[in-house]
Amino acid sequence: MTAPAFPARKARGDRALKLAQRFARGLLAHNAFEAAASIAFWFFLSLMPLLVLVGFLIGQVARTRGVDALLAPLLEVVPGTAEALVRSELERLAGGSASSIAPLGVVGFLWTASSGLHNLMDVFEIAVRAPRRSWLKQRAIALGWVALGLAAACIIAWLLVTIDSAFHLYDPSPASVASSSR
Repeated sequence: MTAPAFPARKARGDRALKLAQRFARGLLAHNAFEAAASIAFWFFLSLMPLLVLVGFLIGQVARTRGVDALLAPLLEVVPGTAEALVRSELERLAGGSASSIAPLGVVGFLWTASSGLHNLMDVFEIAVRAPRRSWLKQRAIALGWVALGLAAACIIAWLLVTIDSAFHLYDPSPASVASSSR
């Protein structure tokens, strides 16, 4: 007769429990929950000035290209009942003059987003016991990362729009073939 494999299973369970307890103690020792809340606060706060800036840019594009040029691709994904609401908001953005708010939106976004990264760097420096950087150097690094992330997001958005328009230009769907043969 062989003995059941319960002792091996119990040992694995004990190790997993000890690892989970050690992980929880580490989170508490480094104030991970407070740091996560602080970092999330700064990143979500940075969305407000970013939305102001995006609204300004959409208004500028609507002013130069017209509201209908912006609405055409948007109406493909928006429910039909929302068309009037979207059209009125785009016309409001195109007619408004928020040029004095746009630089404030840029500065606000850069400051709040870099504050989140600045806080994240503080957390990691404390956690790994690295030598602390000066406030100015940390802020410069954080601003650089935010600018780099924003540039990467813009490039990716531009590429997606360009690729999508290229696919729609050469759309071999039956509806486009039927309309081109007439």
